Amino acid sequence: MKDKTTTMMMMIYVRDKRRGTHDPRFAHRRDISTMSQQAVALQNYNNELVNCIEDLCSKREELNRQIKLEEEEKERLQHDIRVFSGKLSKVNESLAQRMAARATFDRTIAETEAAYTKILESSQSLLSVLKHEAGNLSKASEPRKKEP
Repeated sequence: MKDKTTTMMMMIYVRDKRRGTHDPRFAHRRDISTMSQQAVALQNYNNELVNCIEDLCSKREELNRQIKLEEEEKERLQHDIRVFSGKLSKVNESLAQRMAARATFDRTIAETEAAYTKILESSQSLLSVLKHEAGNLSKASEPRKKEP
């Protein structure tokens, strides 16, 4: 910073000397004026820097707020996933039990229908045999006709 100030003063001295307006009696006034201008410029830079930092801090706080909201949403969703996973597990278990029971019903019904079909076939055979025997018995119990 000192180098810039020295360079600036040298430039003003050279400019004033070229113009012929350099007067050593008023040099300190120009130095004070230059320093005041530099101080104002420095203060402006400082104010601008502070504003930029405050703006960045504000944006960071807004971002932190959004992050916190999204983290809360994430936690809610993870909780819901755990709850739904538990429910899904229970439903799958119940479904498996019911499907096994249905398979047992299907097997029992099939076996019963097969046995019933065999009973019907046996009954039909028995009825047929019974009719045949009844016919034979009827013939045997009829009186014999005499032959002429």
